[in-house]
Amino acid sequence: MAHDLLLGRGEATSEQLAVRDLTVRFGALTAVSEFSLDLLAARITALIGPNGAGKSTAFNAITGFVPAAGGTVQLGEKQLTRMSPHEVSKHGVVRTFQKRSLFPRLTVRENLRIGFHRTEPKSVLSAVLGLPAHRRAGRELHARIDALAEFVGLTGELDREASTLPYGRQRLLAVAIALAARPTFLLLDEPTAGLNSTESAVVASLLRRVREAGVGVLLVEHDMKFLLALSDHVAVLNAGEKIAEGSPEQIQRDARVRAAYLGERHIAC
Repeated sequence: MAHDLLLGRGEATSEQLAVRDLTVRFGALTAVSEFSLDLLAARITALIGPNGAGKSTAFNAITGFVPAAGGTVQLGEKQLTRMSPHEVSKHGVVRTFQKRSLFPRLTVRENLRIGFHRTEPKSVLSAVLGLPAHRRAGRELHARIDALAEFVGLTGELDREASTLPYGRQRLLAVAIALAARPTFLLLDEPTAGLNSTESAVVASLLRRVREAGVGVLLVEHDMKFLLALSDHVAVLNAGEKIAEGSPEQIQRDARVRAAYLGERHIAC
């Protein structure tokens, strides 16, 4: 059910999201320099680095929110470079934002319904005439909303106004809205910002289920304990350049990473 709910197909995708020599400049400043990374299905990848390392800029360039001066972003055979954020999302590369992307005056159910709008078939004629196909589509959408709410743990709050949810539940709802688009790759910008350890553990559990469903995940996050315990693969940026890549264990032992973080205590699990 999770595969069908998130990916809309019976098995996980074999596509990869390949970032090659991505470069971003703001005037004379090179914020990201020749950054390369492969995101794989059913793998959680973390992008880490000190403040100002270029993580958010790389993240924004991958998803079309800032233009790249060079390099490519490719999903399977599809070239995403220079696509608009909307087009990138349509191709299955979906992101969240550090600030909550919710409709606060709508219910949880209504927020999820909006999230599904890009992936659900629509027919104005069927809706106007009330044809069986339209009624059937409505029932299927209702079932999908219920299933997604159960998947993320929001079943008991479907009829609550989003603004009344505790902050940690609002963060879950933001992830759920992104999942409603049935992403091939889900990119999360600081999903645990402002959360306590219990709430962060709930997010980690959800992301493990997302991985098990076959979705590839990229995380930008400052909570190193959270990231290194959750991630399968880690890439490290410093001053706009990738200085290391590997498993969490390899990253924690890497001398260049330790130097970038000014000491062992900054990257220990």
